[in-house]
Amino acid sequence: MADTITFPDSLMQPSFGTTVDVEDTSIVSKMEDGSVIGRRKFTKSRKTWKLVWNAMPTAQYNTLMNFLQNTVYFAALTFQFTSPLDEVTYTVRYASKEEFTTKEVNQVSGSITLTEV
Repeated sequence: MADTITFPDSLMQPSFGTTVDVEDTSIVSKMEDGSVIGRRKFTKSRKTWKLVWNAMPTAQYNTLMNFLQNTVYFAALTFQFTSPLDEVTYTVRYASKEEFTTKEVNQVSGSITLTEV
């Protein structure tokens, strides 16, 4: 069995503004008589985290990008991630990122999005 990959715990905690959302697993249909019926579309409601860093040191940014590019190959592999909001460990996959921009000397700001598998 392959080794478990873990999100780098050496990274600073995300900034205020980090969000978590849950997937809507329902589907709703309107009937000809005007009534509405609903049912489950999926069996699992996955969580999504948007991790925001407002002033991440460049060295930590390099660690994060190395992890995404060379360890999990962006969305190719799953990994273990401990949510900063509830401190529960989830199996997740990279979903997207916004551009990281220079904030000050040796500091960048930006965000990544992770989705539970």
